[in-house]
Amino acid sequence: MALDRIHLASFRNHRETALDGTARFNLLVGDNGAGKTNVLEALSLFAPGRGLRRAQLADIPARTGADAPAPPSGTFAVSADLATPAGP
Repeated sequence: MALDRIHLASFRNHRETALDGTARFNLLVGDNGAGKTNVLEALSLFAPGRGLRRAQLADIPARTGADAPAPPSGTFAVSADLATPAGP
């Protein structure tokens, strides 16, 4: 099974982010605080357990800043498209 795409909405510092995972290897690069670890945290929600950093549910929705629109209170979404050798 392989990750084709992951979509984050109001997840930590990601308002709306869609990442294509169709390459054989994927590399997350960015400045400190850019959200690289948050992408890994989102992926870890699809594995058994409580996630990469064992975050509490209340810590996951995006926090709003002065210039950011507020998401509906306490809501977030993480979705992933997976593919198998037989197709999506």
